[in-house]
Amino acid sequence: MKRFKLTAFLLIAICTSIFAAKNQSQIKGRILDGQNGEPLSFATISIHTADGHVVTGATADIDGLYIIENVPFGEYILKVSFMGYKTIDKQLSLSQSVTDMGEITIYPDSEQIAQAVITEKVPLIEQKLDKLVMNVSERVSAQGSTAMDILRKAPGISIDIDGNIKLNGQNVAVWIDGRPSHLSGATLETLLKSTEGSTIDKIEIISNPSAKYDAEGAGGIINIKTKKNILKGFNGSISANYGGMKFKEYHQSYGGSLNLNYRGAKTNNFFTYSGGKESLAASINSDLDYGIPDMISQKSEAKLDFAGKYHSFRLGTDLFANKKNTFGYIITAGLRNNEQKSNENSDNYTDIFLNGNKIQSNISKLSSPSSTDNISGNLNYTHIFNEQKGQEITANVDYTYFDLNNHSDQTNTIHYYIPYESHAKELISINSDQYLNILSAKADYQQVFWKTGQIEAGAKWAQTRTDNDMLKNTTFIPETKSATAVHSNFRYTEQIGAAYITMAKMFSPKFIVKAGLRAEYTTSLGDWISSQTKSEKNYFDLFPTLFVSYNPSQNWRTSLTYTKRLSRPKFNQLNPFEEYIDANTMVVGNPELDPQYIHNFTLTAGYSQYVTLYLMISHTNQLIMQTPTFDQVTGMKKLFWENFGKQTMYGAGLYLTELPLIKNHLTFTVGGSYIYNTNVTTSGTLYEGEYKNNGGFVNGQGTLTALLPMDFKIELSGTGMTAMPYGYFVMQPMYYFDLGVKKNLMKNKMTISLTAYDLLRTMKSNADMYQEINGENRLVYKLRQPYEMQKIRLAVTYSFGQAKATRKRNVGNQDEISRVGSNSGAASGGTKTM
Repeated sequence: MKRFKLTAFLLIAICTSIFAAKNQSQIKGRILDGQNGEPLSFATISIHTADGHVVTGATADIDGLYIIENVPFGEYILKVSFMGYKTIDKQLSLSQSVTDMGEITIYPDSEQIAQAVITEKVPLIEQKLDKLVMNVSERVSAQGSTAMDILRKAPGISIDIDGNIKLNGQNVAVWIDGRPSHLSGATLETLLKSTEGSTIDKIEIISNPSAKYDAEGAGGIINIKTKKNILKGFNGSISANYGGMKFKEYHQSYGGSLNLNYRGAKTNNFFTYSGGKESLAASINSDLDYGIPDMISQKSEAKLDFAGKYHSFRLGTDLFANKKNTFGYIITAGLRNNEQKSNENSDNYTDIFLNGNKIQSNISKLSSPSSTDNISGNLNYTHIFNEQKGQEITANVDYTYFDLNNHSDQTNTIHYYIPYESHAKELISINSDQYLNILSAKADYQQVFWKTGQIEAGAKWAQTRTDNDMLKNTTFIPETKSATAVHSNFRYTEQIGAAYITMAKMFSPKFIVKAGLRAEYTTSLGDWISSQTKSEKNYFDLFPTLFVSYNPSQNWRTSLTYTKRLSRPKFNQLNPFEEYIDANTMVVGNPELDPQYIHNFTLTAGYSQYVTLYLMISHTNQLIMQTPTFDQVTGMKKLFWENFGKQTMYGAGLYLTELPLIKNHLTFTVGGSYIYNTNVTTSGTLYEGEYKNNGGFVNGQGTLTALLPMDFKIELSGTGMTAMPYGYFVMQPMYYFDLGVKKNLMKNKMTISLTAYDLLRTMKSNADMYQEINGENRLVYKLRQPYEMQKIRLAVTYSFGQAKATRKRNVGNQDEISRVGSNSGAASGGTKTM
């Protein structure tokens, strides 16, 4: 039926075109490069009325040829333009069915080329119809930083203790170049820390994605777009950076990247390598009170050192077979090694008290090396049926393989005070392996209709299989207890089939409507082989989306959006293994988790380029979060994943973009929001009956940018958030500041920057948990986790090569979203240019 409707639509369009062609003309010709007489590929040809309005246009193909169909008879102006060349105007009179313009030669504009770098102005923040865009390449601190550093400064973004990235308090899906990262939690954090900031062009924050995108991601999607080559010929860049800071120990980081591109008449080839090493430290201090009627308390202090090194590679080719057909492949590989271990110069202890008397003291030493290796491949194809009508189809096939290993050795020296003093040692060794295979295929079709409308339709299939194997050995000295060996094997398989359709229509230059519907069918099987238990789930969902935009004047703009989304459990949240995160805390997955469903409403109003205001409501059912439980004998804390209950957020936000405090010299960009958050459960593990945790919080970001003589640029940026209720917890306030200076040299071929990160040493992740005991809301758990992240970093980037600009064209994106947890890896892909 769908194929029949599409065929009928195309036939109607063809018949209409034939009827209208009686008073229309076809324009054709060829564009030549006046510098060498060769065809000028991808020049822009546009047809204008006498008063300057654009009627239609086209782009020359690889041979400089162009054809423009169905232009009504009349008098026009034909313009030929190309970056770095002088624009030519030709008078055009159409009265015949075919008009041959012959060869048109355009010449380089040396003045335009010389001034191009200094005249282009890109704002730090741009508000689009369906997304907020942060232009990373304009930031001073981008050089020498990582993707994680940059994300911390993005509007509305926060990062919790476990490395989960949140937008306005909700988890989001993270993509790289329009494709899923296949990561979450600690492993996503590792990937982002190994992605150099100098390779990033912009970050797109899509809080309400359309039906074209996968429904996964409660808070929406963050798309990290790397820099693309739009220059013809050979060109590239090389960068290096070094940073360090003295605490009790000296922490340092260093790295570099190499980017090579060659763009010919028929191909675009690219290769990127980045590598580096980083060290830092964090303290983990906690207080715990539990036990009724006896009062049991626990106090823990630990300091952990973190070290990581990484190598990543990206190789790809786009083949422009002709103007209508483009083929491409992308291969990405990553090798990442991390180690987390107890600081040798600090005590890592846990004391347990009964009614104020110490009954036990533990001293722990932890060493936990891990590795994340991955390789992924993408094949893509785009066919353009009719460029003027925007009629094209894009197909993508992706395969990704991950090999993840984590080894942990922990020694607990235990001192007992009752019933008599004694000592013991507990040796725990855990080896965990995870192998992940992800295969997906997707096709997207789009076409313009009725001149100002667009229809998009597509389908996707994805299959994920993860094999998890863990062996835990425990021995005791002296052998007061028997040694134990626990082996666990968990296999999870999931398939998702999806289809969507969206329709957008510009009813007038002021009024635009876009609506869509996405259908997804999910089937999953969790097989805990070790315990001979299985969990099978099948569910079908519909996800409607609606966008309405009304711009009453050139300066004012308004929009209303609604989306329904879901968040499936991450793979590590389903895994029933017990995973230690410190000497006294473990995380346990739950194979019975259900997805959470989210309804988002947003009303936005903006004035000019400077002011954007929004109101939002978000309601979540079956919220997935961790429930803490405590063993009253051992004091072990266990974080168990479950469907907590309901969460509703009400909020308002304001962004002021590049307000000119001193014209052409000093600008200020600031944004923030207030959100009131309600958390309600009636069936949680921790409480019997209804539990509520409500409250409001504020988050904000600001950047002050100064443009100084001699091409110096100084940037001061800050980010902060007040206390935020989330499930059983209250996340405590946090803030930090960065300061950087940048200088361009050698006619903008070289850039040097010096940046101080975490200027006041305020980076931390703190959390409290309250519990009602005997009618009193009592603080039962307090976590304080300050980071030693301050660094002063010097970075240098040099660009080289002789190149000529070409036209940039985006092709379709593969939309599968990340759900892999802390033991996962990354995939890659991207848009192409032509």
